[in-house]
Amino acid sequence: MFFFASQNDRTKQLNFACHFSVNHDSVKEEEFDDRVSELVLLTVKDCELKPNYYLSIPITDSSVIKKYLEFRQYVLDTEPTLFKHCSSFRSDLLHITLLTLRLNNQFEIDQCILTMKSLQEELKYFCTYPERLKLYFFGCETFYNKTLFINCRKHDRLENLRAILLERFKLNNINLTGNYDFIPHLSLINIKQKLKTIPLTIYKKYQQSDFGVQNVEAIQLCQIVPTDLQQKYTLKLDF
Repeated sequence: MFFFASQNDRTKQLNFACHFSVNHDSVKEEEFDDRVSELVLLTVKDCELKPNYYLSIPITDSSVIKKYLEFRQYVLDTEPTLFKHCSSFRSDLLHITLLTLRLNNQFEIDQCILTMKSLQEELKYFCTYPERLKLYFFGCETFYNKTLFINCRKHDRLENLRAILLERFKLNNINLTGNYDFIPHLSLINIKQKLKTIPLTIYKKYQQSDFGVQNVEAIQLCQIVPTDLQQKYTLKLDF
């Protein structure tokens, strides 16, 4: 899962805040007061508020997965050096992230699960009436030449589904963190090395490609874990 410009800026701020110190001898009292007001949210506690769970739509359509794998193989065959600089994503764990959360203990996890279960019938109706909600995958882009992804076309029903979840989670005081601009996508590869980027030449061929359609058949709550660990969902609502 990846976040975008606003979050990158936020992360930089948080990293700065965790190591920030003020020389009181060199700062006048009124200047120090101004600085404190500007940094009121930039505390060590903020560094502990990174999302650790997410809600997502699992991708299970065999045609979408097949085209995803073909594209990834083409990219790595075209630029073999990327193998040692990037992490890729398991095809059996493909998903569209709807929103991210911070759940600090079992009580908060249980609260989230209860909220989701209370929404199941409403979400089922929303995703199936008057017809099944679908995700359309077309073309590809990158986030700052570091993460290559397949586009999921935005549409009102998908936006409204996310809005329902956000509203109900807020009402139940579930900690929503890390949610910025919603850019639905399927991540393909992520460059780990700072100085390495993804060249346009390796994905230009697929910029106008159709990657298929996925019916929205479930929403799942998952923990954010490193890509090399086995991912398991905490709760899955089938529609």
